[in-house]
Amino acid sequence: MATNTTDNSADSVDSQLSRIARSGSLNVLGAIIASICNFVLIVVVTKNFDQSTAGMLFSATSAFLILLAAATLGTEGGLARFMLRYEATGRTADIPVCLSVALRPVLLTSAGLAVATVLLAGWIAPAIGLSTPDGHLVLIAFAVLLPVAAWGDFALAGARAFGTVRSTVMLDKLLRPVLQPVAVWITAIAGGGIVLLSAGWAVPYAVAAIASVLVFRRMLRRRGVQARSAVCTERVVIRREFWGFTWPRGLARICQALLQRSDIILIAALLSVQEAAVYTAATRFVALGQFGANAIAQVLQPRFSQLLAQGRHQDATDIFRISTSWSMAVAWPMYMITGAASTYYLLIFGAGYSADGAVTVVVIMSVAMLLAVAAGPLDTMLLMAGGSRTSLWISLTSLAADIGLCLALIPLWGITGAAAAWAVSIMLKNGLTLARVHALLAMDPFSKGSALVALANVVCFGLPLLTLTLLNQQQLYLYAGVFLAGCLVYAALLWLWRGPLRLRAFRSLLAKKSVPNPAKGS
Repeated sequence: MATNTTDNSADSVDSQLSRIARSGSLNVLGAIIASICNFVLIVVVTKNFDQSTAGMLFSATSAFLILLAAATLGTEGGLARFMLRYEATGRTADIPVCLSVALRPVLLTSAGLAVATVLLAGWIAPAIGLSTPDGHLVLIAFAVLLPVAAWGDFALAGARAFGTVRSTVMLDKLLRPVLQPVAVWITAIAGGGIVLLSAGWAVPYAVAAIASVLVFRRMLRRRGVQARSAVCTERVVIRREFWGFTWPRGLARICQALLQRSDIILIAALLSVQEAAVYTAATRFVALGQFGANAIAQVLQPRFSQLLAQGRHQDATDIFRISTSWSMAVAWPMYMITGAASTYYLLIFGAGYSADGAVTVVVIMSVAMLLAVAAGPLDTMLLMAGGSRTSLWISLTSLAADIGLCLALIPLWGITGAAAAWAVSIMLKNGLTLARVHALLAMDPFSKGSALVALANVVCFGLPLLTLTLLNQQQLYLYAGVFLAGCLVYAALLWLWRGPLRLRAFRSLLAKKSVPNPAKGS
């Protein structure tokens, strides 16, 4: 009997992994394309505009993304927790009411923030480095975009909460990221300044957001989620249930956005927009590597919620550990390569972006992100277990450490101080979250698969590229040759270790749907 139970559990895990592999592969593929396009966007800006204009754009877009995080109120986490949970527990009639309860505050908050930004644009602009006479127009344009972008983000999060990532991939990871560098390049050819450059960045955002809303509404109709369906639970109960979980997540998401973007604004304010441009270029690879890990985490959110709601704790633990090794397999090569060959990475943006301070920033953040990815989707697991308030306090603590260290270290060490502050806050957040997840669920992300992925990255990328750097080799072809050889060996090692990494789950991508045979029994 014990053997049968174990087999059933293994089959259940394999089934879940196959679903995650199918959705996750599509999401990761889109994330790879999006990360490349976003990286190209930064290169286009740094190559075609002076550091002052580039720095102003990076500062303004950072402020916009912080406002967007505030406007969405953490509804991504709330939707991911409740949509499939309602279906798993037979509360499908509560779904349309929950969507309504979640959307209205988002629209009201985004509209309020937009109005406040327009009214205060003249004061905010010089404070964040937009010191040109028309700098306030950039903030006004972004304020108009804010409600549309918030609605679009809500729609994408809602689709993912039902286990559908196609709209996120097609619109947020393909359409917008492809259009933005093209629009910015056209602006550069036209000789536009900061206002037209900002418009070139914003228009594709609006197009993708409107399309996201339309696609989500069509998905709800096809799924049979009707606004007038019978309600099993009173609206006030659903509102209390949803926002009781979600409001701490909203504050936590603001903290996360501030953690990722406030250092750019502080550098522009305390140093200069030119230094902000250099720092943004030097840390761009952080987001480049995060796309893969975040793509997997987006798929995992509703799955974890469903498993924990059904009491399948061991299955959730196994998937937690396996998904960590998958995230490492996707993200670690980027961080290992940039850390070991930081000088060549910075040359992509031009000679003005390869100062010694920028090299130090790349090394610090590479090490920090290697450790962060190895910690796994800790915050996702904590949220889906109902620990949104704990996540909030951890986020607040990390943000306070980051801003406090930035204010202390940026005047002393420049952009290196900002990188050190960011790295410390990342380690603090992951350490606290790991301790809480282990105490709450007795889970940790460490496994044989993670160790094998780490070993493969060190052998294939870290040691060879670092050796070339320490030997002060300047020939680009040597780095290119080592990189290509490392990719081949890395792929071979992942194939060799496909058992511990559970990569067989990806066979479902190639499997054809079976056709029932009438000659056979059920």
